[in-house]
Amino acid sequence: MTHTRQPATERFTDRVGHYLRARPRYPQTLIPFFVREMGLRPAWRIADIGSGTGFFSEPFLANGNEVLGIEPNGPMREAAERLLVNRFPNFHSRAGTAESTGLPDSSVDLVTAAQSFHWFDHTVARREFQRILKPNGWVALAWNNRRQDDALSTDYEQVVLRHAIDHSAIRKRHEHAASEEVLNAFFGTRGAWKHGRLSNSQTMDFDALRDRLLSSSYIPLSSDARFKPMIAELQEIFTRHQHGGVVRFEYDTDIYYGRLSTL
Repeated sequence: MTHTRQPATERFTDRVGHYLRARPRYPQTLIPFFVREMGLRPAWRIADIGSGTGFFSEPFLANGNEVLGIEPNGPMREAAERLLVNRFPNFHSRAGTAESTGLPDSSVDLVTAAQSFHWFDHTVARREFQRILKPNGWVALAWNNRRQDDALSTDYEQVVLRHAIDHSAIRKRHEHAASEEVLNAFFGTRGAWKHGRLSNSQTMDFDALRDRLLSSSYIPLSSDARFKPMIAELQEIFTRHQHGGVVRFEYDTDIYYGRLSTL
């Protein structure tokens, strides 16, 4: 089967259900981290760029913040609206991109981007973030990075490497986006940003592990000939590592944060 590479804004269109069911949320230590490191207050207005299904917006909404979810992918945006709108009147969802948010000048205190910065045009996004941020506003870039220092994660990674469509290219893109070179250029200087790391984890039965795999944009879906052998391998791994019918992934929630200096 020939895989047609999708634009970044469309990569998750056919994976929304898997994403909602099985992507990890963020740790309970997230809001205390923002309070301690940036002085986050409930009065802050936040633009969550590439907000997807709203998982990163959710803890800020629970903190009392007004959050503007900016998401270019229609199905992902609609999933966030179903998840959040009825529970949080302080959530506002709109179509937009990191490069063109549609927000007014100097209108937000904090810009966040979780699991999404590696898809941005960093130069154009930087200008847009500077435009929408209030003076002395903050930017925080976050990723839930699955750790690979245990037997389960090592075996799972081998399944990914054997069957993924363009995993290596996406991993390189991610690693480049979180590199010192890119972050220095984006924030302005090395001293303009810091790195924080929080512990996170996810416990899954087999169905959840399967959804976790299929939520990744580089994994073949059921129409692909690689799908059945891939799921069979995943079942073997689950059987080998499960305890009480579940397995557990450990994550590092990495946060790169600071103020954008003037270039």
